[in-house]
Amino acid sequence: MACFLDIVILVYLFKSYSLQLNNLLYLNETAMDIFMVEQVAQLKEQAAQLKEQAEQISEQANMILELRQLLRSLMKDKGTGPPPDGDSDTDGDPARTAAV
Repeated sequence: MACFLDIVILVYLFKSYSLQLNNLLYLNETAMDIFMVEQVAQLKEQAAQLKEQAEQISEQANMILELRQLLRSLMKDKGTGPPPDGDSDTDGDPARTAAV
């Protein structure tokens, strides 16, 4: 009779621990889901910041190109040619001309 009660107690304890383990696993999965949601939100925020920076860089690059074209047109109007430091796409250096 004592052996039967020991078995019943062991089965009860096993089921109890099994239930607690399942609860812990569920809580762990929930915590991981919450963590992942927070990470996704942070990544979206970083992506928005990077997009804004890329737009600013693009605007600055366009302004530089416009200023360069304006400088060239002013130099053509005056007939002065390329800048004295050779900072032109067509300064005669094939490597620099091809790189630009």
